Amino acid sequence: MNVRLKDCRLLCYGFSLVEMLMVCGIFAVLLALVTPAAISLISASRMNSAVSMLNDELNLARQAAMTENRDVEVRFYRVASNVGGEGFQYRAFRTLRQQQKGDGSQLVADGPVKRLPGSVILSANAEHSTLLDYANPNRSGLSSGQEDLPGERLPSDYVGLVFKPDGGTSLNPVDLPEGNWFLTLFQDQDKRGPESGLPANFCTLQIEPITGRSRVYRP
Repeated sequence: MNVRLKDCRLLCYGFSLVEMLMVCGIFAVLLALVTPAAISLISASRMNSAVSMLNDELNLARQAAMTENRDVEVRFYRVASNVGGEGFQYRAFRTLRQQQKGDGSQLVADGPVKRLPGSVILSANAEHSTLLDYANPNRSGLSSGQEDLPGERLPSDYVGLVFKPDGGTSLNPVDLPEGNWFLTLFQDQDKRGPESGLPANFCTLQIEPITGRSRVYRP
């Protein structure tokens, strides 16, 4: 008798196959609704982290140049992706300091190379990133070349700008139509618009060449 009562209690607390399928269906619908929002939040978080990293690097380089009274250069590197994407893109950077005051040829790396998070890159399109437009004869003040970086099989192309002891930069002011000095960041895997060539989620970091101050713009 006790065994039968126990079996009855187990049956009362159990679920039928139909009920289990209904619960699974509800979870599937909720997952489909939540996933796009979660992806959007992750994407926005990566963009915020990327632009903060880059802006902090520029501000620290400017501060170091004024504090130590020496030239400080920030370089942007074209390197391969660790998470997929369109091969080699500008997605890494680091600061180099003048080894001795008054000797601009001696630059020493100030820490390791830093990578932008996830698939975030700097647009190599000159319309979106004039700070990478080193081949433009109407612009001057950028450095460019190749450098052997740790972990990279091939020399990495770089473009750089120098912060001066007065807080300014090596960049020369540019009149219209070339305009200002800026970098545009977006995720390499995001779908880009046919007209702008940029995805919906991007941000632009502008540098004032005379003062060296930077500011961030978002769409």
